[in-house]
Amino acid sequence: MKLIDDKGRLFGRINLLDLAVIIGLLAALFVGVSAWMALRQQPMALLELKPARVTTGKPVKITVKLRNERYLASARLHLISDQPGAKTITLNGKVNPAVRDQAAFTVPADLSAGSYSMELEAQVMDVFHRSSLQTVINNKIKLVVAEEAVEEAEEMVIEEKPVFDSKCLWKLELKTVLLSGGEGPPGLEAGDQLESRDGMSLTLAEFEPDVPAGIMDKLPEAQREKVFAFATLEVSASFEQLEYLLTGLGSPISLSCRDTLLKAVALGDIFTELDMLFYLDADGQNKLLGKDAALASKDEQTTATVVENFGQVDNPWLPAAAVPPSRDGSPAFSVARVRFVSRLKDGELYFGTTRLEPDRLLTFRPGGSRITGGILGTTQPDMKATVRVVLDNVPAHLVPLLTSGVAVTNAKGNLITGRVKRVLDNAPLVSQSELESNFRRLLLELELECTSERGVLYFLGQRIDYGSNLNLTLLGHPFTATTSYRDRLPTQPDLSATVRVILDNVPIQLVPLLTSGVVVSNSQGNLIAGRVKRVLDNAPLEILTTTPGGGQSEPGSNFRRLLLELEVECTSKHGVLYFLGQRIDYGRNLKLTLLGHPFTATTYYGETLPPLGTAQLNLNATVSVMLDNVPIQLVPLLTSGVKVTNSQGNVVAGRVKRVLDIAPLEIQTTTPEIARSGVRNDFRRLLLELELECTSNQGVLSFLGQQINYGRNLNLALLGHPFTVMTYHGDTLPPPGKLVWEKIQLRFTNVPPEIAPWIKAGEQEYLPGQPTTWTIESVISNEPAKVLYPGADGRQAHLADHPTLRDIRCLVSLRVTKIGDDLFYNGNPLKIGSRITFNARRWSFSASLTEF
Repeated sequence: MKLIDDKGRLFGRINLLDLAVIIGLLAALFVGVSAWMALRQQPMALLELKPARVTTGKPVKITVKLRNERYLASARLHLISDQPGAKTITLNGKVNPAVRDQAAFTVPADLSAGSYSMELEAQVMDVFHRSSLQTVINNKIKLVVAEEAVEEAEEMVIEEKPVFDSKCLWKLELKTVLLSGGEGPPGLEAGDQLESRDGMSLTLAEFEPDVPAGIMDKLPEAQREKVFAFATLEVSASFEQLEYLLTGLGSPISLSCRDTLLKAVALGDIFTELDMLFYLDADGQNKLLGKDAALASKDEQTTATVVENFGQVDNPWLPAAAVPPSRDGSPAFSVARVRFVSRLKDGELYFGTTRLEPDRLLTFRPGGSRITGGILGTTQPDMKATVRVVLDNVPAHLVPLLTSGVAVTNAKGNLITGRVKRVLDNAPLVSQSELESNFRRLLLELELECTSERGVLYFLGQRIDYGSNLNLTLLGHPFTATTSYRDRLPTQPDLSATVRVILDNVPIQLVPLLTSGVVVSNSQGNLIAGRVKRVLDNAPLEILTTTPGGGQSEPGSNFRRLLLELEVECTSKHGVLYFLGQRIDYGRNLKLTLLGHPFTATTYYGETLPPLGTAQLNLNATVSVMLDNVPIQLVPLLTSGVKVTNSQGNVVAGRVKRVLDIAPLEIQTTTPEIARSGVRNDFRRLLLELELECTSNQGVLSFLGQQINYGRNLNLALLGHPFTVMTYHGDTLPPPGKLVWEKIQLRFTNVPPEIAPWIKAGEQEYLPGQPTTWTIESVISNEPAKVLYPGADGRQAHLADHPTLRDIRCLVSLRVTKIGDDLFYNGNPLKIGSRITFNARRWSFSASLTEF
């Protein structure tokens, strides 16, 4: 047989051109896969050192564990002593070409005792055999070299000693229940950030939709129906910041998450973590502060737990006079983080009978010994920052004394935290109508000792930002200083902007005084930031009064509602305007002061006042909704024209257009296998057509912040009664039936790659506070989606696999209503081809019914 025949085929079988193409494709595939593997490789990291502690006098082999996906050619380890001036030791390692994630080194017998940081240099090669040098540093992993007798020392041995970073932030852990703010509970999960009214951020550490019955019994009746979850909240801040939060914990505190308002009610004890400076007046006391050690209070009725022992420090925070005398007159100091079970009383934290506050001394008696510690409340500064501030109401006799070098202290005056660098500007204090001769307005440049966290500066726990206030003391006088970025007093900002705002609850006696030229100041009233340009509209303030027969509105005679045009001093950042650090945008709130009265003004773009409660509404929509549990006495009153309000009843946002259908209320008693139905004679089920004032965003309608979509719930009130209604598109109510679980087959088509992994067995509906109505039992098939594309002639169509989209068939358990042989899901009849939208915790997609 010829090697290549007359037709150019190898061995008479394989065409040489085809063979060349196949070899080329395989080579390209190999290069592509190799490049992908090289690019996705993570950087090398030093994970572990074994052993981390060795003794002097003999050579010891140590092994470094690495995260490495490349070929390891060689490795060198630099041991950097923590002792100043000590020489760096370099060790050459032994590597196994077949092992990528570890290297072995030998510690010499004459290595000096002490602690060593490590720097690893490794020569590696990728799949293309390109050589590179990787340098890895891990300051948390250290090699400890000890003398042979170190194990007999009395002091506690800490192999990996934690480093105290001087960030004395307090941490509170609150057990709470969450109440819906009227717009329905948001889809919360552990790790979400909640923001309090004063801007403090709280972390949702734990979230449990099922609230224990014992907790519900402790709440007032009015709050129980609004509870939707049991949660643990964590907050870390300075003591000064936490004081504002603590004073409000006696009542529900207002929080927001993703523009949804809710409230949290604190339950029982509060877990507090804080840093303490302990005074060691006896040998061996440091071992009493071991991790997880229990510290009993003086009365031994309460106990604290040591979270971390940072070891001894050289520079104590508290004055020497506050330190108890020690045996040799020079006590040692140790910092430890301690966890307390504290109780709240009148807005203050207590451990036993002692208040928890900075500089407070606490005495413990662990193991029969006596040990005293002081609570650290002030983070040690790590940098100096030059800050310009505006001071109003400076007494005239102090002005000549405020010169360069004057000390800046905290509000109590007992801690020096900076100095006056220079006085930039000095002007008379101008009030609204007269020149105050006894006071001046100053612009100072201060050099302050600050801390930095994630690029943000803090002065004694107060964030430094344009327009923010800092509490400080100069020459023994406390001041509230407003930060500024200018060389002269901020009468000329970056720019002036004309903003229209709506003011509610304006006292009627102020209305004639709110004329053109009135000064606009910040919420504290100590910084002039604009003026009133003109009054555009003036209307009575409508007050909703609820009676047993229904809700009626009437004008409030003592208050008015105004639409003002303000000219305010602003700053611009990336094209966005800010007024005293508050972003200016349609529908946002701005805190300001007019005529000495603080207001929360809502920005608006119209020329006349909108109807009450419609400041952000731009269209009317007709929506059909289904109401369950309507008391029978209300049914005759629910007629055309009845007002629709928010669930609190204080914002009118629509009206009843007509009543479409009325039916008896069917109740179901669910058992593991089937649901039994009955009739409630004292309640009805209604289908109403409502005309609602809505907003639209990218084609999606929202009613008072609640998205309108088929099957979604809306919280509203009718005739003064709150209802949770479900949007519905039918003209009549679906017939009643039995609730059953039915297994059906569904097909999700053209599923994008970011959703496909989530469609899996075990996924189920996620609607907080409501029962689950579907669960995916199993995935029958998961195949590429099909796509049609035209042939070369432009007429014949071809079917091929889509490169990214998937078709997924699933077996799903669906909670449906069964009437004879007919099935209904959310009031919709189920038929082959019916499309159902599935909303899970992290995804939402629709599928078509393929088989019962």
